[in-house]
Amino acid sequence: MKNFNLLLSIVFLMIILTLTSFDVKANASASKKKATTTEKPMAVEMKCHVEFLGGGESIHFINTTRSSSNQLKQMLIGAKISTSMEKAAQEIYKIKECTKLEKDFRAEKAKLLDEDTVR
Repeated sequence: MKNFNLLLSIVFLMIILTLTSFDVKANASASKKKATTTEKPMAVEMKCHVEFLGGGESIHFINTTRSSSNQLKQMLIGAKISTSMEKAAQEIYKIKECTKLEKDFRAEKAKLLDEDTVR
């Protein structure tokens, strides 16, 4: 009977250790998932005062996940966009200024172009 109680105690102890180990592993796995899961960056509506190769200027609107206007400028330089003034797409030569859609430009020329731009 003594051996049976000892055996029963050992089995019970092993079951408890196994369940505790499983619980620790499950919690570690859940923590790892939280750490590795990244949220998708939110898109931001931006507007940029652009100058085209060969002349001409316009306000270009873009939805982007770029976090800084410098990154946005680097992405747009050399891009070809269609405008209402020209049939063929025009290549962006220079980005003069970018700002969030709801904000105002600093430069007067950009402000005037923005006011004249149809939305």
